[in-house]
Amino acid sequence: MELRQLSYFVKVIELRSFTKAAEVLRISQPAIGEQIKNLEAELKANLLVRHSRGVEPTETGRIFFNKARTILEYVAEARNAVRDYEEGLRGQVTLGLTPGLSEAISASAIERCSRDYPGISINVIEDLSSSLLARISKANEGISFAVISGYDLAKAENITATRLFEENLYAVGSPKVIGKTTDPIDFSELAQYRLILLGNGSGAPHGLKAQMSKLAQGNSIPLSISHEIQAVSVVKQLAEREIGVAVLPLDSVRDRVSQGRLSARRIVSPAVTRELNLVWNTDRTLSAAEETIRDVVHQMILDSHPSLISKRPA
Repeated sequence: MELRQLSYFVKVIELRSFTKAAEVLRISQPAIGEQIKNLEAELKANLLVRHSRGVEPTETGRIFFNKARTILEYVAEARNAVRDYEEGLRGQVTLGLTPGLSEAISASAIERCSRDYPGISINVIEDLSSSLLARISKANEGISFAVISGYDLAKAENITATRLFEENLYAVGSPKVIGKTTDPIDFSELAQYRLILLGNGSGAPHGLKAQMSKLAQGNSIPLSISHEIQAVSVVKQLAEREIGVAVLPLDSVRDRVSQGRLSARRIVSPAVTRELNLVWNTDRTLSAAEETIRDVVHQMILDSHPSLISKRPA
């Protein structure tokens, strides 16, 4: 059995046509037919049938097709690994980051990787944890890995997760509303404000809104959650315009706090925190370039993230 036989067979089944496969592979149709006939003889099984609409695999052919395609994918990965080693790391890497973390490390990560790994092209997708998780759970969505909040992992499937750290969340608002101070704010004091949270308004039993609601119920504190917004930029604008008080990580507002446009007060008694995790799809084999950038981002977060309250990798 030869790899070319597998590749011919897979292409014929994918295109449902000997003629189209011959055009794509740039070989003659009889040559493809002969190689598949030899393959069937070796396996002692009929793998496909011809009909007026083209070609269809037999039941045996469907089973063999799935295995053959997997073999070809592994061979391609092996070739790419050798090429990467011999020629230097190359390829495209797409990482997903939550809004606050994206603002904190995206530029630095791209700058460092462009310098150390010029053959790698990096794309960054900034979105809520729930949205990133939904996309990365599907191996064909094209996201190499992502950093998401831990409470969104509750019902995740096909995901490998490495715990990075836990960080405090802050009450963020206009200095006129919550004071021009960096003093902590008790959770009970949040009851006097209209709260603006990052979220998609889906009412899912996880996420920041669920966490806040659970803490409020457990401490008999009535909260008024007036808005859930997906875009962190909009959340910051609403807080600055005194529409309400946001609950955000410090990194996402550090620049506006330093400019005096917003105040940020760590929430205590009880604290509101989020756990961040580095995640990727278990069913998807990362390329050498993806593994390299994943490790670089992992170390950059642990080395330079200023808001972490614990470093306990899983």
